[in-house]
Amino acid sequence: MYKKYYADICAKTGGEPSIYWDEIYKDNDTWQLITGDYETKVKWIYCRFYECLYKPVTAMLECRNNSKDKEIKKGFADIALIGGAALLQGCEAIGRFVNGKGYITARGPKYNKESFNAFVDEYLLKDANIDKKINKDDLKIILRDGFRNSLAHGLFVLKGGFSVPKDDLLAWKLPGKTAISFEKLLELFKKGIDRYFAEALVPESDKASKFNDAFKSYMKHIEAKG
Repeated sequence: MYKKYYADICAKTGGEPSIYWDEIYKDNDTWQLITGDYETKVKWIYCRFYECLYKPVTAMLECRNNSKDKEIKKGFADIALIGGAALLQGCEAIGRFVNGKGYITARGPKYNKESFNAFVDEYLLKDANIDKKINKDDLKIILRDGFRNSLAHGLFVLKGGFSVPKDDLLAWKLPGKTAISFEKLLELFKKGIDRYFAEALVPESDKASKFNDAFKSYMKHIEAKG
């Protein structure tokens, strides 16, 4: 999906535009071509999340798993702390498009939680296989408070931890804590953004309306910086 979306953006703009806000905003002609067409705008934001989150986290994991250094453990290890923090922060960032809140109009713990849940509810956990001992509503709280917030503010996980894959599960119970498969989290994040942006591309839909509201909010922030 990324290659097709970026190829469409290049065809629309006649070049290879940056996926970074500050860089693209300085190139007014290209920026006008992107923002003047709804489909191109949605695809540009998708490519931004893909390039800034999914791609580097995937690269870190692959580099670690393919390392010949005997002191480097295969699989999750510390890569999960860095990658998990990035992916779960990304859930909130994408959630601000899902619920239409954007950035300027909605800041603070309440809106952070709403935005995180918006993406996690509808996309991340939609196809997730979870231990029967774990309720999905409880898992949302665990992912946000025990993983996302603890990683963001202290680089640790509260009452849980990342683990190597177990069957096809995203999450399962261990004594006193919840285990999360980092590889499965990465896989579900990719499926989630693919599904959301495909739905957001449908014009005149509720998803499209909320996407536009959020985009305008972000643009107020970028324009203020400019």
